[in-house]
Amino acid sequence: MGRGREVAETAEAAIARELKDEAGLVPPERERYAVVPVHDPDDTNDQITALLGHWDCEAQALPLTEGVLLRWFPASVISRLVMCLWADSVVEQHQWEKRA
Repeated sequence: MGRGREVAETAEAAIARELKDEAGLVPPERERYAVVPVHDPDDTNDQITALLGHWDCEAQALPLTEGVLLRWFPASVISRLVMCLWADSVVEQHQWEKRA
């Protein structure tokens, strides 16, 4: 995913469009969770919008049109996953808030 926003499209609308186009996924509820800075390899700065939502089906059932694999992981294995820095910071923030 990641074609980016279209002209005059909100981050939420872009995420919803990408999820539907590339995975056939339409979560019933989505809410803005965090906006985190990301630094690209070419030294440009950008922002990533993360949404919270729920979907109770199997990841393998999604008709992926991009990428090769999608899996859900239990919270107990998150610390062993390798992810980009912005994703790691969003997950860590969410874990801390759930503990509070």
